[in-house]
Amino acid sequence: MKKLYILIFLSIAFGQVYAQKKQTKKTTKIVFVGNSLTYYHNIPKLLEEIGKFDKQKIKTISFTNPDYSLEDHWNEGKVQNALQKEHFDFMVAQQGSSALPESQLMLKNYVQKYANECKKHGTELNLYMVWAMKSRFFDFDNVIYSYTEAAKFVNASLSPVGLAWKKVWEKSPDVAFYETDGLHPNKKASVLAAMVIYSKLFKKKDLKPLGQRS
Repeated sequence: MKKLYILIFLSIAFGQVYAQKKQTKKTTKIVFVGNSLTYYHNIPKLLEEIGKFDKQKIKTISFTNPDYSLEDHWNEGKVQNALQKEHFDFMVAQQGSSALPESQLMLKNYVQKYANECKKHGTELNLYMVWAMKSRFFDFDNVIYSYTEAAKFVNASLSPVGLAWKKVWEKSPDVAFYETDGLHPNKKASVLAAMVIYSKLFKKKDLKPLGQRS
């Protein structure tokens, strides 16, 4: 009889532990590397907020400085140190528009460096495609091409935010995405960027239901 009680107790205890583990959702850790096109309206924070609607725990840290390229961050070494100290599930990286041929080459070269570093630490690299400045709108397709080719070059995933802007404008040309400086995203554009990035990282095809969830 005593053995029976012990078995019952162990079964209940194991069941409670299993239930607790099942209820505990993994926190997804994401490191952002970029410049003001990321920190305007705090896209990492917006991503965390979208995650809450989807019952997805997200923790982000950012290495974002004004006018920084991926080369600048690489030379500083802070990103590499962060990857060594802590595991991240994803790295979301961007620099400027990178439309010119020399900029496209630099983007590829440094994306390769980050891809190798991410691979060493089990982190998935995602490229955050930006957009052309309003004054250089003619460069828009070159920006899309540049980031698409860089992602293909290292087999990284791609968050095509710039392409999303273009798709919106095809249906609604009057939608405003730029701040008054003609470079940075306004709040609406930053929310769109966060949604595109979230859908890519978490493989979501439709984010509409998120706002209806409790």
